[in-house]
Amino acid sequence: SGVWGHTKADTTIPAMNISPNEGERIRRLIEENGGSLRCYCRIRTRFYEGSWPTVTGVIPGTDRASEEIILTGHPYENGATDNATGCAVRLELARALMHLVAEGKLKPPRRGIRFLFVGEGPGSVHWAQNHHEELKELIWAMELDCIGEDPTKTRNPLGVNLAGWARPSFVDGLLVKLLEEHMHGHREHYFTWWHTPNFYRGNDGRLVAYGTRRPAQRFANANFLWHLSADTMDAVSPEHLAHITTVVATMAYLVASAGPEEASWLAEVAFAFGCRDIIAAAQKEIDALVSRATPELVRDACEYIHLVCDAQCRAIRGIERLVAGDSADEVLARAEELVAMTLDEDARQKRRVVAAVGIEPARPAVLTPVEEAMAEVVPTCLLCSAPMYLVKLPDGKRPPSVGQVGLWLDWMDGQRSLLEATRKLALELKKPGEPVMTEEQLREHLHPEMNLMSYAELLKECGYLGW
Repeated sequence: SGVWGHTKADTTIPAMNISPNEGERIRRLIEENGGSLRCYCRIRTRFYEGSWPTVTGVIPGTDRASEEIILTGHPYENGATDNATGCAVRLELARALMHLVAEGKLKPPRRGIRFLFVGEGPGSVHWAQNHHEELKELIWAMELDCIGEDPTKTRNPLGVNLAGWARPSFVDGLLVKLLEEHMHGHREHYFTWWHTPNFYRGNDGRLVAYGTRRPAQRFANANFLWHLSADTMDAVSPEHLAHITTVVATMAYLVASAGPEEASWLAEVAFAFGCRDIIAAAQKEIDALVSRATPELVRDACEYIHLVCDAQCRAIRGIERLVAGDSADEVLARAEELVAMTLDEDARQKRRVVAAVGIEPARPAVLTPVEEAMAEVVPTCLLCSAPMYLVKLPDGKRPPSVGQVGLWLDWMDGQRSLLEATRKLALELKKPGEPVMTEEQLREHLHPEMNLMSYAELLKECGYLGW
């Protein structure tokens, strides 16, 4: 049972927030009582039928109006940082772009820019299920949640979730470039980012985009004021709020307006970011392996580097969607040149790892009978949104982490075998210098009581997978 209860089956363990002052008092009482304290609480709550409104508006596109950028987030919490800031940024961004278009200072975007205000989590699931056909034209989604904080007061930098390796996109390189250039001088104190894994199952951008396999990013951070009455306006920094608004507005308008010229530039940005990512992955493996390498660990390190490379190649090719139907043969040819150069960097970095540790990689491991069966199946995830509940699973068969099952299903696109999808997840979870988890070890993350072939068959029976 998790803290976030969405169905009656989720709520066997109650959870509640207390104020910082009450927390300090309880800590003091624990110390005064020799390290333990028995507490009692009374919680009055209930399940009931109701409504949860969704508000949306769109800056319409022109010649590619059916394609959309979605900027999403939730309004239904009463904190200043969570999430009045995310709402304020989207409202100001919409006002500013509409004003600039009306004044003739910006051309109307080719694609629509949709602003979505949903009930956190379930509201996004509802939107994804009821707009699945329209979402097939989605280009990219971003969630804005808990942003613009004053890090000296909230004690945390801004977190940035990139789209990741299962659904890579040129928007990752673009976002990092804008953060580094526009927010130069703030990096060490203001923002951090990570690629994958993103275990946060309630990411509204990810929930909306999941069923379409489109990329989703997220600005968010849960600071020490999170869900407390102390989350007030004095925790917000107007300067940092303006930084985020500028970055997101730039991304949204650029991608919404992109034609062949912009797509060519975005491919170059994705290539530069990808090569940097590959080199960084190789260096981390070298640093971790230099005194403890084995042929098996070197093999896993090289496979991990190739995972990063493959994602970056797909990110570069992602610009194809921006120029579909345009005269862009030169742009597409250049993108393929960049892919070839990325593959060259991949090979170069794998050679560097081998040379640094002085050990050749081992051959691929022999498959187990379960893995052989998994190699014969090519599954497709049938979910319209990222899994939050998996309520169709029988009692006792729900996983310890629905979020990690979502990562596994993320790789099931009808193109890879179940074995390959599982291997991709294992590589995604890998730490530098560590071995890739086996199928048996992955069970602890997905379902400890079943082998993964049996678990996939159960997900198929419940309608979550098809093959």
